Amino acid sequence: MPKRGCKSGGRSWSALRAMTIMKAISIRPPWAWAILNAKKDIENRTWRTKIRGTVAVHASQTMRRPEYEEALQKIKTVSPRVKVPPYESMSRGAIIGVVDIVGCEPKTKSKWHARGHYGFLLANPRALLRPVPCKGYLGFWEVPENIARRISRELKSRRSIRSTSDASS
Repeated sequence: MPKRGCKSGGRSWSALRAMTIMKAISIRPPWAWAILNAKKDIENRTWRTKIRGTVAVHASQTMRRPEYEEALQKIKTVSPRVKVPPYESMSRGAIIGVVDIVGCEPKTKSKWHARGHYGFLLANPRALLRPVPCKGYLGFWEVPENIARRISRELKSRRSIRSTSDASS
């Protein structure tokens, strides 16, 4: 039974605890794409974070062609065999996947780490089958509940498909 005075939206406390709360971080589109498709294992920021665990990767709406070209050069340098989508095809203003943040370091040996920045250490990138349109924000932000549920459902269904195919092998 919910406590009096608390706004639970008619949900029980166990239902509230079970709600999917997901953090996200907005990243310029070519870099967001590289995290999910080019083994970019660092997200560079001028600030540190203590956040750990799975976060949604949001490709920001804003991207100028010079930023894209600069990112393209770096991606091609670090991952020469990767085929980066053209500027016009790059997803924008959408959550495009999830990744685990496993640490934050001022220095790493990663080729993706920019000197003088903190490197958010990334692992286990999972691209979504279809981008989920969503407004982004600066810093870490909370994904709207309906979008977080949609992302969780897709990831769970992919895990169950994978475990089913593993069992039949």
